[in-house]
Amino acid sequence: MIHVSVRDVGTYCKRRAGRGLQGIVAYGQDEYDIYYLSDTVRGNFDDDQIEDLVGLCRDLHDTIGLSRMVAPELGTPRANVYTFGNLFVIHFTRTETDGIFVAFSERSGKSLYRVIDDCLERIEA
Repeated sequence: MIHVSVRDVGTYCKRRAGRGLQGIVAYGQDEYDIYYLSDTVRGNFDDDQIEDLVGLCRDLHDTIGLSRMVAPELGTPRANVYTFGNLFVIHFTRTETDGIFVAFSERSGKSLYRVIDDCLERIEA
C-alpha cells in the first residue's frame, strides 16, 4: 500500500530531521504500512499499541474530514500537528480514507512550517 509519495516524504524527513525522525506510517481504511520506526519507538510500543495509534489517526482523519462540511470556507484540511511531551506528529490526509503520519522528536520542530509545506509538495505530486 505504500505510495510513492510516502517514500518521498520519508526520504525527505530522514534527510531533514536525521535521528529526530521517529516514525512514518501510511494508512488506508482497512490497512496500514509502517514505513519507518525509530529504535526508540520500537522499544516503547508493541504491535497492538501501534495498531491502536493508527486507529486513533483514522478517527482523527474522519473528524478532520467533517470540517469540510461544517466550515467549507476553510478549505480542504491538509495537515494537522499534534504535540506531546517528547515528540510531535504531523498528520497528513491524502484522500477521504488515506493518510500519513510522521512523528519527530521535540528538537526537530524548529522549522515546522517548512517541513509541512515540503511534505505536502511530495504528497500531492
